[in-house]
Amino acid sequence: MLPLADIPLPAHLTPLQALVMSRPDHYLPWRELAPSRRHVTAPGGPFHPDMVDKPGAFPSMLIFRALLFESPKILQKATSCYYADKADWEAFTASQPEGSKPTATEAQAAYFNICCYGQPCVQRRDGMRYIPEYFNYEERWETLLEAHNGGPIPFQSVLCWLRGQRPPGTPRRRGDQPLGKPPLCGPLTAYLLAADLTYTDKVAT
Repeated sequence: MLPLADIPLPAHLTPLQALVMSRPDHYLPWRELAPSRRHVTAPGGPFHPDMVDKPGAFPSMLIFRALLFESPKILQKATSCYYADKADWEAFTASQPEGSKPTATEAQAAYFNICCYGQPCVQRRDGMRYIPEYFNYEERWETLLEAHNGGPIPFQSVLCWLRGQRPPGTPRRRGDQPLGKPPLCGPLTAYLLAADLTYTDKVAT
């Protein structure tokens, strides 16, 4: 596998190397060297150091992990995956061949790989309807950062927050708002996003 960590790739791949490179987001041992993460951590992407504090960065991170990881739009580099706000997302979709209101079938084919993490997640077929909800989490994320003096936030605390749970040892207080996890942010997605955030220095390793 080690030759696959370098660029350019070997001129002739072994059968195992060829299998890995047929779907590197899925098989490559070094997750940060696979195409999807390389793209969103590059200049202009939401995980790049110059972008992580910009408006819309955190919702863009949610959109990437929950919906656009290993998607055609990412692999074709049709988007940086940074959206300053919901209007920015809508401008992006309007610029695409499928138009601003693709059908569920078109959206699945062009935007959402429902098998990106292995077993199919059929809810991703309706991914377009979740986009506005992700932007609603920006203020909550900023509040969480402020509560930890701008970070880094303990990994377990972020993981629990993304799953709509209270961190261990945190008592429930009268007047606390109900916790709710972002759409399609299950155990694996929450863990992967929390891990992604460690590279931004917002979350402790």
